[in-house]
Amino acid sequence: MSLLPRKYKRRNPLLLDNKPFLVPFKSFHVEYMELREYDKIVFFSLPNNYRELLAYERSGYSWTGVVNGQIIGSGGVCKLWEGTACCWLITTPLIEKYPKFLHRTVINVLRNAIKTLDLHRIETTILTGHIVSQRWARRLGFEEEGLMRKLDSKQNNYYRYAWVREDEKPL
Repeated sequence: MSLLPRKYKRRNPLLLDNKPFLVPFKSFHVEYMELREYDKIVFFSLPNNYRELLAYERSGYSWTGVVNGQIIGSGGVCKLWEGTACCWLITTPLIEKYPKFLHRTVINVLRNAIKTLDLHRIETTILTGHIVSQRWARRLGFEEEGLMRKLDSKQNNYYRYAWVREDEKPL
């Protein structure tokens, strides 16, 4: 399902050139996403998941990747308290066609948030079975901090990953 009305796409040929771009995240974007398997598990295991989405939308550091009027994924950084934030990402199968776009975008968003919000720590949680995301988090410079047992409403287990600012380890 397209994120943008057909008449808008006709008027703006840039939306049909196979180049992904970002728009500010809005909570309703999720309604237009066919989530991947692990993203469905996480999203539907969170109590008050739409309230979380509204918090992400209001954070000011959340975006949605779009290509040809279709959503690739949404993600961002949400400040928890002074110096600390969490990062999040939900994706569609389209993400597999645009891995470089995803990687570059996430690096840029994280670097911008670190600088702008003066962060010394960014954390995230990843389902224990989601090996691809765990590897990618380590590639981004995150380190596993431990197992979080039965964390959500469906009693799924997660690993906590964190990037912590150290002089010798920039993102």
